[in-house]
Amino acid sequence: GLRGQARANAAIWIHFWAMTTVCFIIVPRAVLATAAWMRKTRLANDMCLPSNDPYFRRLLNPYRGKGLLVEVLGYSYRVKEGDDRLLTLLSDAFGLQADIHLGTLVQYGERHPPFPVDPDRGLCVVVLFNVAQAPEETHSEFLEELKATVQRRGRTTMLLVVLDCEAYSRIDQGKRLKERCQAWVTLVNECGLQAVPYRDPSGSPERELQTLLECLWPGDVRGAR
Repeated sequence: GLRGQARANAAIWIHFWAMTTVCFIIVPRAVLATAAWMRKTRLANDMCLPSNDPYFRRLLNPYRGKGLLVEVLGYSYRVKEGDDRLLTLLSDAFGLQADIHLGTLVQYGERHPPFPVDPDRGLCVVVLFNVAQAPEETHSEFLEELKATVQRRGRTTMLLVVLDCEAYSRIDQGKRLKERCQAWVTLVNECGLQAVPYRDPSGSPERELQTLLECLWPGDVRGAR
């Protein structure tokens, strides 16, 4: 009777108000929330700082490098312990808190020295070749041995090859220097590595730093621990 009809009418009104709430309150708020989230995400992406840019790396230098040992090996020539430019380059790349060791000499044909084993520290082995020396198979064998050592040590160890152009550039800064550098780059590439030209008259410290970060092998594994 009348009571049943009233209940039916009430149900209709309840459904009507529910649909009205969904259409005019819940849906618009969901749309606005989604739009706000998308805008926030877009702004965050737009404001992402280029952390690998040399300028920003230098700004962050005092806070980077803790727990990282950088061991520099001079192959068949001695690296000066007071090489300020090399120290600056490596500090800019790895941070002022990195423990950087210079001056270790590897004689021609010798194996690399043993590296400290510390599970709480990362290691980057930096091998410097003098471009004034002609690249030979002995150098390839040394690099292959270093690669094998890095692989055995695990994911917190890196390898970097640096080509010191200073001595050869005193003899020739033109075609001969480029040809010699290219010969070294070819040898390093054949070992599955990349090399950083250092003190190349045609380069700059900023270019050296950017290239260095791209030449780390098997990549920049800092933070992988």
